[in-house]
Amino acid sequence: MNYAPSVSDLAVTATANAADGAATIELLASDEECDAMTVQVTALPMEGRLYLCSCFNVWTQPLTAAMLPVDIPAVGDCTRVVYEPAANSPRSGDVDVAGMAFDSFRFRAKDVKGAVSREATVAITVGRCRFTASKPVLKARLHSALEIIM
Repeated sequence: MNYAPSVSDLAVTATANAADGAATIELLASDEECDAMTVQVTALPMEGRLYLCSCFNVWTQPLTAAMLPVDIPAVGDCTRVVYEPAANSPRSGDVDVAGMAFDSFRFRAKDVKGAVSREATVAITVGRCRFTASKPVLKARLHSALEIIM
C-alpha cells in the first residue's frame, strides 16, 4: 500500500514594503514510506507575487497561472518560494472579519509512486511598511514553529 504524502497549512508574515518585506517560505512535506516527492504550487496568491527560489535565496522567476500546477525544484532537501507583497497595497495590514490572512496560496506534494497529498494553504499576513536596517528572512517549517532568521 502506498500512503499519500503529508503537508500542513502554514502562516507567515510579510511587510507591505516589497523591498524589505519579501518572505522566503520553505514548503516541506513528509512521506510515511520515505519516497522521493515533488512539491507543487496549485494556486497563486491574489495580492502578491510568488517566485521560484534556490536554497541560497536567489529569486529566479515569477510564477504565473499558466504554469499551474508548477513543480518546485528541490535543491538538496529544500523547496522554497519567495512571496513578494504588492508594494504599498491599500489593504496591507488588513485582516477580514473572520480573522483570515490578507493573502494566501496553496501547495501539495506528490510521491514518485503517484500518491498525492491534500492541498495545504499558506496564509500570509501582510503588515504595514516598516523601515529596518536589515531584511529578515522568514522560514516556515511544517514540523516546527515559525523561525525568524536575521
